[in-house]
Amino acid sequence: MSKSGQAERLKRLERAAGPAQRRDLALELLGASLRRDYVDAALLALEQNNVVEILGDAHRPVLRDKALFYFEHADKDRGGLIREKLTRRLAGIGHPGDIDIYLKGVVTYHRQPARDAAQNLRAAALVGLAGADQTLACAYAVKLLGEPDTSQLNGEPSMTAVRVLAHYSQALPLYQFVLLAGEDFIQEAKGEVVSQALESLGADFPPAVYAPLAERFAALDVPIVTSGIINHITRHRVTALYPLLRDLITETKHDDLHRYGVIMLAAARDDALTEMLYDLAKLSRPERIDGCIEAVELTPATDARAALLVALAKRRN
Repeated sequence: MSKSGQAERLKRLERAAGPAQRRDLALELLGASLRRDYVDAALLALEQNNVVEILGDAHRPVLRDKALFYFEHADKDRGGLIREKLTRRLAGIGHPGDIDIYLKGVVTYHRQPARDAAQNLRAAALVGLAGADQTLACAYAVKLLGEPDTSQLNGEPSMTAVRVLAHYSQALPLYQFVLLAGEDFIQEAKGEVVSQALESLGADFPPAVYAPLAERFAALDVPIVTSGIINHITRHRVTALYPLLRDLITETKHDDLHRYGVIMLAAARDDALTEMLYDLAKLSRPERIDGCIEAVELTPATDARAALLVALAKRRN
């Protein structure tokens, strides 16, 4: 297609009347052009929610051809952003025939000059792989979890690896990651990954094994990490760890983490955790009363709740 033809197609895309027309024009432009601003415009149109929802098997050929082209000509997509977006669209369609593209994506690295820039591409490819082949997805998730090239910005691809392994109830790789690499990741400002792993070990993970792990990381008092422990205990109602949960909330030096903890106690809708919340609220330090009031207000209305709220309001004033 001529440059003028591509430009005209871009204008038509910009004037598209609805999602279906926007989708079709974006795919036409994507298939016809290698000019970066045209490709970006087409991909941006395909990212819109009402367009993503109407992408299906019939639209795979253009996306596949373009993805394969950029995998074969990586110099035209040095950061991997185009391949990432194409891979996400294919993963959203979910056809098993795209495994070849996902397998290319999960092993793609671009160091510019030393720092990798393709973490999100590997994450997107892993998502696609998880929908196509459980065994392959878990194998690559283990490989990607905790890799040195994990991004400090969003924890990818390790975050996606955690979610894939958790989805398929693969707790042991998560446990090993936290056990062997957790502290290093926290020191490297990647604590969100550790938090997600601690949260994702599953309802059946043995409390006797979880407890020393949780104590070890709670002692660091890093809010993002401790929040994962709180989420695990409250979500799965791990009663054996309720004493530890109480200690986490009362002993933290971070008021925001204390507030988060008491709110999670309320959100759990568990009688024992509600009782713990009320006990903690009665003993709370003045600077933490507002957070306790917010949490108590989330619990079911009872006479005990009403009396506690009155008492907390008096202490605050």
